[in-house]
Amino acid sequence: MKITAEVLGLKELEKQFEKVAGATKGKVLRSALRKAAKPVHNDMQSGFDSSFNSQTGHLSESIKTKTALNKKGNHSIYDAAAYVGVYPNKKAQAATGSNLPAPLIAFWLETGVKPHLLNPKGLGNLMHPGFAGVPFIRTALINNEAKVISTTKEELAKGIERAIKRQQK
Repeated sequence: MKITAEVLGLKELEKQFEKVAGATKGKVLRSALRKAAKPVHNDMQSGFDSSFNSQTGHLSESIKTKTALNKKGNHSIYDAAAYVGVYPNKKAQAATGSNLPAPLIAFWLETGVKPHLLNPKGLGNLMHPGFAGVPFIRTALINNEAKVISTTKEELAKGIERAIKRQQK
């Protein structure tokens, strides 16, 4: 799922951002994006924890926040992104002995599973009853859209101001 919105005030921030030197730009962007993504991460984690009984922690430990900047090094506000979701976690998967990666399990929990044969090619026809999905990923994204945008703007403004002050010393 991708959230897009028109945000007012970014052109002014971009002009200020141009005053920030080199590698500091990336640090300012990543910091602002991580802080803005924190409520989504927290809601996703608490939504999973409250809806599902996690005995192994495999999926819970796989909920992560990642940030990405362009590879060119000439960063702008418009080429940075934060991603919050369920990512493969081989360490947690190995510790639980699961053959299934966490993103696949999360997809099933989020969207539900129709009744199906557990072993269609093997002996016996055991039926899985299926279950209704309980969204915890989409709701975390949707419920925090406005907060993410406002926090990003606030944190960018603070970070830019701090970086400019440091450069002037």
